[in-house]
Amino acid sequence: VGFLGVSGFNVPWRGLAGSATRPGHALRILTCNVQGKDLKIPVLAKLIQDTRPDVVCLQECTLKNPLIDLALTDWHVETSGEFCLASRYPIQEFTELRRPDKAYRTVAVRARLSLPERDIPIAVLHLMTPRRGLEPLVEKKVSGLAAFREIAEVQRMESQLVRNWVERAPDTLVLAGDFNLTCEHPLYRRDWSDYRDAFAWSGWGWGHTMLTRL
Repeated sequence: VGFLGVSGFNVPWRGLAGSATRPGHALRILTCNVQGKDLKIPVLAKLIQDTRPDVVCLQECTLKNPLIDLALTDWHVETSGEFCLASRYPIQEFTELRRPDKAYRTVAVRARLSLPERDIPIAVLHLMTPRRGLEPLVEKKVSGLAAFREIAEVQRMESQLVRNWVERAPDTLVLAGDFNLTCEHPLYRRDWSDYRDAFAWSGWGWGHTMLTRL
């Protein structure tokens, strides 16, 4: 939503209007791409302690023992590839989705969280970054166009793959992770626009989560 002529600045009009939401338990979720070895473990541990989420979804996570490293006493945790799913509630039916052409790459995980009143399905994903296509385009100009198109095709394939994997889940499915897509992106509109975007619904400002040298 544009605001005062500034494109991309979000004002949560629908949330402010008090649109009806389902009654029940409020599930607080913290999701973050921790960038592998760039993770500052004490900083993340303090963030979890301060914000008190019910669920933590990490991508590009290389922690060998998240329960100990992040001081998650009495939590439940499941890991697969780069993914770490930690929850205050029991985690059931934890499964992973790998790319059919590259079995080493896990693009999403899925589970059911056993809350006292009901189970909640959750999926955590990490789609291909467009940066791998944008960097050759910026650095090599026209000669980088082939790499840009290749990465764009990988993005389309991965987004469709994950969407097909989760579309049979109930309407209450929670999606989290690193989509590497803006809400204006054609792939987001095609595959994910029928889900409620948490930031668009309740967030203020630009919502940028990563700045790069480009």
